[in-house]
Amino acid sequence: MIVEHALLSVTPDRVAEFESAFGQAQPIISSMPGFRGPQLSRGHERPNVYLLLVEWDEGSTASAAATGRLRCPRAGRACGRRRTWPRSST
Repeated sequence: MIVEHALLSVTPDRVAEFESAFGQAQPIISSMPGFRGPQLSRGHERPNVYLLLVEWDEGSTASAAATGRLRCPRAGRACGRRRTWPRSST
C-alpha cells in the first residue's frame, strides 16, 4: 500500500467552500483504479491547513504518481507537495 500526502493551505474565508469541493471530488477520486481511501484532517492550531492522506494499492498508476515515479498529468509535477487553495490565476 502507498500513502500519498498533501498539505493543503486554504484561504481562511473559503474553508467551507473547500470542504464542499472536497466532498464533490471524492466520487471522482474513488473511481480511480487502485484507490483505497482518503483521510482529510483539519489542523488544530491552523484550522485553514489540512492534511490529506490517500491510500492506493501498490503498483497502481496512482501509487506511481504518489511516489514520484509518475508525474501528475494535471499538475505537471510529482504529487505530495504543499498546495494552496484556491490556486491563484497568476
